[in-house]
Parts: sequence; structure tokens; C-alpha cells
Amino acid sequence: MTASSRVKRLYMRMHGKVPEGRVARLHEFATDLAIGFDAGMWDSEIVTIRDRGVVVDWRFGSTDRNVGYVSNVLNKWGRHNLPDFDAMCSVGYFIQHSKDTFTLSDKTLLLADEPPALLNVFISYRRNSSSEFALLLDSRIKHETNATPFVDHNLNPGDEWHAKLEEKIANSGAFICLIAPGTLCSPFVQKEIDWALNDYEEKNRLIIPVWHKSYVSEDNSKCDKISVRFEAVRVLEESAKSYDSAVDEVLNRLGYSTAFLEQRRR
Repeated sequence: MTASSRVKRLYMRMHGKVPEGRVARLHEFATDLAIGFDAGMWDSEIVTIRDRGVVVDWRFGSTDRNVGYVSNVLNKWGRHNLPDFDAMCSVGYFIQHSKDTFTLSDKTLLLADEPPALLNVFISYRRNSSSEFALLLDSRIKHETNATPFVDHNLNPGDEWHAKLEEKIANSGAFICLIAPGTLCSPFVQKEIDWALNDYEEKNRLIIPVWHKSYVSEDNSKCDKISVRFEAVRVLEESAKSYDSAVDEVLNRLGYSTAFLEQRRR
């Protein structure tokens, strides 16, 4: 990412809304600080100002390096709306080095690599061959990223499933298709693939085919509309390790770096 694109990303983020939940606010604030540091707007060192032992204000290093923080972060949050300083320390976003000197932690700095939160992921699969894999992928996306996955077992009873699935795919930023032998013979999976491909360039949708259970494209060469256009993730053998490795690769393609995922799992 170029320097200008880093600054642009910071400015775009500063026009976002401040979340209401306490934990969400801490995470949002730490991410803002990480992205500003990545853009070169301020340093990682924080100097606090205390009144009777209580932190009442703080700044980034020298006055000159604090200008970007004031014009960006304080403009978004407001000086009296900031998360509690001690709370930021208690969850590991700030690290204390002396009485009045702190730095942004590694946990905070890794947030600069965190993808946007609003990535809707649709998981397409055939139930009799890929249900367990779909549930594994769904679970790991939910717990290890800030993306929002959807599999069709999430449909509420009585939903018009055909229209609902088409709507979910139309609103997705990523379409993952789990392909085992026989999957592409399913007219339902074929329909979901057609919907995903229909406007994927316009929506800039990420398409990820995932082969497992020894599937090869030649098995359904006339039906496989996505593996010929998009590189497939492959489960190399039927083992837990191979499935976990394939899921890791899917998460990387969704934009989550290995370093970010390792930090998230701690």
C-alpha cells in the first residue's frame, strides 16, 4: 500500500461512526490509532498528563507529531467521548514504560492490517457432501475474523429461500463454493454460482472455489464455471490438518494476514 493510499484510508475511516458498545469502542479506537500510525501521522509513543494521579489528557510524542491526531481522531471522537485510557491499557492496546510514557502495543499495530468489517461472505455447498466443511468454515470465519459469513442453515423457517439466497449473494463481498465430486451436478449450486458471477465485476466480488474430497476440475469440466476463471483452494488430503490449512488459505484470500489471525486467536 502506497503512502498516499494509507493517508486516504485514514481520512475515510475518520468519517465513520463511533460504535456504541464499550468493547467495540475500544477496538475501534485502537484501530484508528494503528491506521494513523501506519499512515505516518503520529508516532507510537504516548505521553500522558495527570491530575492527582489520574490521566486527564495525553498526546503523541512531540507537539508537531500530535497535530495529525488532533485533526483526525479528536475530530471523529470528540475530546470528551474518548474510551477510558486505563481500559485501553487493561486490554493490552497501550503498554506502559514509565509513569507517564506509554506506547501502542503490537496488538494495536496489527490492527492496521485488519480488513474492513463489512465483508459479507456467502458459502455455497451441497449438503450431502460438504455440510461439515461448510460448518467448519462458517465457525472459523465467525471466530477469527470480523467478516459475516452466511450458509443456508441460517435461513429462518418460512423464509422464501430462493429469493433470500439470491439476495444474500447479491449483497455478498465474497462467494466461496465448496466443491466435491457431484457438487456441480446440483442445480441449486449451479444457480448460486450463476447469481454470484452475474455481477461479480460490478460488485468487485471475490470468488473462491474450494476443492475437497479428491475433486478435480475434469470431473465436471462442462459444469465448472468458476475454477476455470478463479484459482481454487485445494484440500490435499482427507485430514484435519489439510482442512485447517485450506481454511487458512481461504482466510488469507479474504484479506486476513497470517499475523492478524495469529493475534486474533490469542
